[in-house]
Amino acid sequence: MDILQAIWLGVLQGLTEFLPISSSAHLILMRFWFGWEIGDPQTELVFDVALHVGTLTAIVVYFWRDLVRIAGAAFSTDPERAIDKRLAWGIVVGCIPAALVGALFEDTIEEVFRLGDYDCGGADAGLAAGGGGAVFVSVGDADYFWRGGLVVPQPIQGGRAR
Repeated sequence: MDILQAIWLGVLQGLTEFLPISSSAHLILMRFWFGWEIGDPQTELVFDVALHVGTLTAIVVYFWRDLVRIAGAAFSTDPERAIDKRLAWGIVVGCIPAALVGALFEDTIEEVFRLGDYDCGGADAGLAAGGGGAVFVSVGDADYFWRGGLVVPQPIQGGRAR
């Protein structure tokens, strides 16, 4: 991989990290579409992890004060910190499904997306990247609103998001 390819992958990572899509799948797809060979799968994994660590570092640096405030509220009994406490526990609970899927299917995910043991011509990563979009499309005419920097569905009323 040359420096230009690394820059393009870094830009792609930065642009897709905050979208409700898989930035990892996009890294795999870009390599596939442009025929970029990094080398062995382990080198590719190390590079991808380095990109994710860079993204995480940027997020922590930028949101440091907010993160400290939210983490400090997790066990607070102060009613004025209730919103931050709810957010802290929401983050924890929201990470559980991904952690479970990763723990239970690590080998399969590694074989399919990293080692290429199942050659689907890039369709496997494309399906993974499009999966998040399909979930959002499936909610149909649900209204969304901004809440604390996140786009979330309106509260469910009558069995549907409104």
